[in-house]
Amino acid sequence: MKKLRWGVLGVSKHFFMRMSIPWNNSDYATLQAIGSRSKQRAQQCARQLKIPAYYGSYQEVIDDEHVDAIYIPLPNHLHKEWIIKSANAGKHILCEKPLCLSSIDCEEVRDVCAEKGVLLMEAFMYRFHPQWQHSKQLIKTGELGALHTIATHFFYNNQDPSNIRNNLNMGGGGLYDIGCYAVSLSSFLLNRQPVKVCSLMQRHTKFHVDVMASALMDFGDVQSSFTVSTCVFPSQGVQIFGEQGHIRLSLPFNAPPDVPMEVIVTTETGVRTVSCGPCDQYLEEIDSFSKAALGLAPIPIPIKDAIDNQVIVDALFTSEKIAGWISLS
Repeated sequence: MKKLRWGVLGVSKHFFMRMSIPWNNSDYATLQAIGSRSKQRAQQCARQLKIPAYYGSYQEVIDDEHVDAIYIPLPNHLHKEWIIKSANAGKHILCEKPLCLSSIDCEEVRDVCAEKGVLLMEAFMYRFHPQWQHSKQLIKTGELGALHTIATHFFYNNQDPSNIRNNLNMGGGGLYDIGCYAVSLSSFLLNRQPVKVCSLMQRHTKFHVDVMASALMDFGDVQSSFTVSTCVFPSQGVQIFGEQGHIRLSLPFNAPPDVPMEVIVTTETGVRTVSCGPCDQYLEEIDSFSKAALGLAPIPIPIKDAIDNQVIVDALFTSEKIAGWISLS
């Protein structure tokens, strides 16, 4: 079977820890090249992961005629630039979230990719895990009754001044990094956008990035709330409440590939724990996108989802500035 040949821009910790193994296990994708600003680092990574080609620049990866698709795990502020450069070279693109730092930029890269005839997808890996597929199915079949509330929290503690997540000019901060998950999952479960949103943020006195962000998203008949933080002991969870029951996911985003995840469902008939997986959500993401690029399946997450998600994130930052609600209708 023909495999999609991938090039990776940057030797990021995220790629090395979470993405390199799935590529080796894929039936539809293979790692062809990796590039770094340090050719030595690219060489070390290529040797360790048995990647055929390595380069001392990102552009050389894009220019490699043996590369069909580009994976972008670069700092947030570099996403737009390298999406456009990849598209201009005729490469399909899987880019880490957030796709860009504004919805206007998301629309621009969408148009460039459409013009060049390449696929572009934002890498929201959580959607590929069966715990989310099962939860959405429970909502669809009406087991929870009419849905009313979704509550999400996502915390970690990173106060390293040299870390890109604490650099405002590089698109750092909690909302861009982890708040985007809470925004995304609400639209994913409800199949629509909120009509209005509001936010409250706490910013670091030196870094000026948001280290605590809370938001309320009004979907009309459903309210979705979240709090995310980059300065709190690590924890994450999602609860979904309906008239006839509720669902709790205790590890909704960082599900390890070798352990089943538990979806706890409570209804009037009692409490049950549904075991989902184990599943490597990153492998599922890579395979699903690669199949689309090979013409074997539709793209699993359309670019419209990325734009819609960023419209909400933009509105939450605007809400912070005016200390009030922002209408999206």
